[in-house]
Amino acid sequence: KRMDLDIEESNQDYGQNVANAKAIKAVQDKTNIEITLTIPIMPNGWEEKQLNIIKAYLDAGVEVKLINSMTMCYGTGVNENEDYGTASVRAITNSVKQLKNIYSNYGVLLTDDQAYLKTGATFSIGYENSLYPTFTLDMANTIVDDAIKHNYGMVSMWSMGRDSMISPNQAITSQYNYSKILQRYNYD
Repeated sequence: KRMDLDIEESNQDYGQNVANAKAIKAVQDKTNIEITLTIPIMPNGWEEKQLNIIKAYLDAGVEVKLINSMTMCYGTGVNENEDYGTASVRAITNSVKQLKNIYSNYGVLLTDDQAYLKTGATFSIGYENSLYPTFTLDMANTIVDDAIKHNYGMVSMWSMGRDSMISPNQAITSQYNYSKILQRYNYD
């Protein structure tokens, strides 16, 4: 019923995504499958490479149900006195503006509510590596609070293995705390 295309950094070539989009459009025409794009984002919003991915799918006529942003691994993109929770909210806020602009180029005028409903955020919990700060429960709460306020289409985390402690992570000391935060968001 739904296909999530996780388009990681190494798979963001425009030409390849144009070819993929044509294939996805053919499948969608036959099955009515919902399509979600999962792409990286920075706190300032999607960069040109990600905008081109979205355009490749829209140009092919794919009906994109949701664009899920990987709100993680920002490096130097975080402002001073900003943590990954507030940086992620800033990223989503900026992506909503970009999404409205992109869709307007296709003759579709999205309201803020419609744009937020087409928006997802996936954060990476706990310790990623020495290049990034530990993503805390407070940061997760910041994102979920904003998701509730604006009715995001989706909120998720990477990864359940970490949250369940099946995959050891030095920053996670008890099971399912992030899952409990995500449960606050009602997926209607």
